[in-house]
Amino acid sequence: MYGNEGLVARYGTREPALRRTDLLATESGAVALLGTSGAGRTPQCAVSGGHPLHGVAIGAGSINFLGRRIDGADPAAALACGPTQVPNGRHVFGDPTVDHLRRGGLTPTASGQYESHLRP
Repeated sequence: MYGNEGLVARYGTREPALRRTDLLATESGAVALLGTSGAGRTPQCAVSGGHPLHGVAIGAGSINFLGRRIDGADPAAALACGPTQVPNGRHVFGDPTVDHLRRGGLTPTASGQYESHLRP
């Protein structure tokens, strides 16, 4: 189970990007963060692993994963618990190539489309 309680996070010294948010995800559940621009989706994801990313700092509250508090923990220790953030966007692979697709488990079919060989 993952949860954060009373979480406050901010970019540097600016106004909080998250103001006392609570989130609970059960072991068999899924979470989708929806909201308008400025609603706090990015900072929530940036701090979800307990070690802030993208210049977001945790100002208050707690983050727990499987009953263990992970906010403020050593990043390697927090990552060993399980939660992490996988960045998205064009900056992940600066100039994507077919090799990147192959490494991601995608291979070309006879029709020229790509097929995944990764299974959930």
